[in-house]
Amino acid sequence: MKTPNIIVVASLAAATLLTVPLLITTATRSAGAPFESSAGPLDVETVARGLEHPWALAFLPNGKMLVTERPGRMRIVTREGQVSAPLAGVPKPKTGGQAGLLDLALDKNFAENHTLYFCFTSDSGGNASVARARLDEAALRLDSVKVIFVQQGPGGAANHAAASRRRPTAICSSPSAIISVRATRRRTLPPITAS
Repeated sequence: MKTPNIIVVASLAAATLLTVPLLITTATRSAGAPFESSAGPLDVETVARGLEHPWALAFLPNGKMLVTERPGRMRIVTREGQVSAPLAGVPKPKTGGQAGLLDLALDKNFAENHTLYFCFTSDSGGNASVARARLDEAALRLDSVKVIFVQQGPGGAANHAAASRRRPTAICSSPSAIISVRATRRRTLPPITAS
């Protein structure tokens, strides 16, 4: 069962690497120049500025993006590039080095239930937690925030948390489980079902 998990993690990593540059201006590339990738040249367009270490994004049904910033903020970005104030109700992660607010996934029924899942570094040992919440977009807040998973055991060093780019924590949906979490390179955790 390692192969499907590797594919999911590799797919999420590739998607992150391809989408995060849309939000960030790279000083070394001239405006309008295509970005060379293994899939061929990509046109990169800066959608928003002023985000600090954007980590993950999810497209909302209305076309806006929900973006996590590693220092612990979650924001909504419009198609026009307007960046909202930080959402209220986001748990404060342990930050530093690669630790902080990390991955994000919308529930498969998000359009009806406004439920999302996100991962953050939860302690100084670098252990990861996954929380479930409901997005109140009009109020710019997360409601009903509940931590549904806390990694047990040794995490990572303060600057290399268990949930980081070196040890990615990926959140994904499947027909058989609400979400599954990959918290380290070595193992995949059993699927988590929401209660």
